[in-house]
Amino acid sequence: MVRKLLTALAFLATAFSATAAPAAAFERGPAIGAAAPDVTGADQAGTSRTRASLSGENGLVLVFARSADWCPYCQRQLIGLEGVRAAIERRGWRVAAVTTDDVSKLARFAQRRSIGFPLISDEDSSVIRAFDLIDPAFPPGHRAHGVPTPSTFFIRADGTVAAKLGDDDYRVRPAPEVVVATLDQVSR
Repeated sequence: MVRKLLTALAFLATAFSATAAPAAAFERGPAIGAAAPDVTGADQAGTSRTRASLSGENGLVLVFARSADWCPYCQRQLIGLEGVRAAIERRGWRVAAVTTDDVSKLARFAQRRSIGFPLISDEDSSVIRAFDLIDPAFPPGHRAHGVPTPSTFFIRADGTVAAKLGDDDYRVRPAPEVVVATLDQVSR
């Protein structure tokens, strides 16, 4: 029993340090302490949303994902976030994700995977562009042009960026537990 507990703690410490280390050096998007751009777009139900309508009492965990339709890394990340959504909301924050998918694709994914948080359609990449997160791997003319560099922003209720996690490698995503641990750090 003790051995299993120590193994689990070692795994979490390794996962946190491995994921958190690159995030500290993540330079894309608004700087920590800076005002975050607004978020506007329709969610999976077709309801027009803004950062204010998405935010909880303490703030918003805003995830930029490439696609809930075709990106398995994004799908896994969004499903994992649904698993910790209640923990995020207990802390007075809410979670939302922005992708380039249209509303119908987001609705299908949310229904199929029981996603209860807002998935925002940014088909024209205007929100992604405002956050300066257009993935440079896909130049204009490429079918994937406009997708974001996957990243997570912790935006306080006053609109300032409290923390951010990300990596230029689209396969690297913070574990749901790392998102909650980062939220606990910024909430102190």
